[in-house]
Amino acid sequence: MRLQIPVVGQQAEHPSLNVNSQITVNLYPQIETDGAKNPSSLIRTPGLKLAGSAGAGVCRTPTPIFWEDAGYFVIGTELVKVNAAGVASSVGTLNSSTGNVSMSSNINHIMLVDGTDGYTWDGSTFAQISD
Repeated sequence: MRLQIPVVGQQAEHPSLNVNSQITVNLYPQIETDGAKNPSSLIRTPGLKLAGSAGAGVCRTPTPIFWEDAGYFVIGTELVKVNAAGVASSVGTLNSSTGNVSMSSNINHIMLVDGTDGYTWDGSTFAQISD
């Protein structure tokens, strides 16, 4: 008799290890086709590669913006642009240096808000919103 041990299954994280101590890092579950030796497996995800470093301080944008073939992040007080080659450059300075910064974009602009002030970037001009 063959006994199946469900090594791959539901994954959930909880702040208390007494409730749940499972964690899956860099793996995702895949359901196998009928007739496979196991009904599911864990497949590894590609790793990350350091493209470069930029700015001084912590990254304040939980969700960066990818716009016009570049990534945009707020690090410390700086709006930083990272191009496809991994080269970082500062494109503007915010008035604040702490707290999360939210960003959104359309075809013409990126808009940033830091909880106090708002800013726009159009690819050439960084400006504080005065309204």
